[in-house]
Amino acid sequence: MRWTNWYLLPIIALVVVGGVFFIVLNEQERMNTPRTFEKQTIVKKAEPTFTPMVEAHASTVENEQLAGMRRACELAVQKVPGKVREVERERRNGIFFYEVDVLTDDRREVQVWVDVERESVEVVQEYPYAGPLYEGMTIDVFEALDIAQKEGIGEVVEFKLKTSEGRTYYKITMRTPSLKTKMKINAIDGSIIELSTERKS
Repeated sequence: MRWTNWYLLPIIALVVVGGVFFIVLNEQERMNTPRTFEKQTIVKKAEPTFTPMVEAHASTVENEQLAGMRRACELAVQKVPGKVREVERERRNGIFFYEVDVLTDDRREVQVWVDVERESVEVVQEYPYAGPLYEGMTIDVFEALDIAQKEGIGEVVEFKLKTSEGRTYYKITMRTPSLKTKMKINAIDGSIIELSTERKS
């Protein structure tokens, strides 16, 4: 048994040396082999572009309201021929309508309520008019609204035909959620007499 054990020792030693030599040889080959790296391409994502939907929506609403006021004036003068002297947008019982004051040639001021959506016009009241007749006007209510849309920003919330210091003009107030614009438009030649904008607190 002892002879057999000593006989196996050279074999075991040969196996161990061979294993170590194989490991060293592989490590040396790995160290000498040039390493290659796969090129990575980094793609930068494009910045998302956002459409100012809130502003676009606000602008659309303002245009619709201005169109509504124009239509209210058209229906009012069809019902009561004359000059539109004042327009206000009102709301009662959840329904929006326009209160339009029309000055007739026979010196009557007639107030009508106009429901643009239903195309209905109701004469509310009328009474004798003793004020100025606004003679010499060449700019009507529709042209004045066009000028207001070009010069101002927002919804027209007040529209009045007035005479002061020998001048006939339209007094118009426009509003947005953050701005309030006031202007006076000459009813003779359409020029801007006064224009001011202030930020609402």
